[in-house]
Amino acid sequence: HLRLACEQAFSIAQNQQSHPTVVGEFSAAVNDCDTYLNGYGSGSRFEGTAPFTNVPFGSCAPFKRAADFTPEYKAYVREYAEKQMIA
Repeated sequence: HLRLACEQAFSIAQNQQSHPTVVGEFSAAVNDCDTYLNGYGSGSRFEGTAPFTNVPFGSCAPFKRAADFTPEYKAYVREYAEKQMIA
């Protein structure tokens, strides 16, 4: 995620040389574990639950409550959001 955010900054800079570039929405989400993110009653790609059929990446349990996030995970999400804002 961090590398992608930085690569997007380079791409945007390149585009601005030839035409105006407008960038809008960003998100600090690094997975799709949040309730209702994929729609009411839908599972997540992260867990590979319906309607998704991919191989699971892991359990969403550690990502359900911000109070349970580890300091390392909080720092990672913050850095990811900051890199998007800088880009």
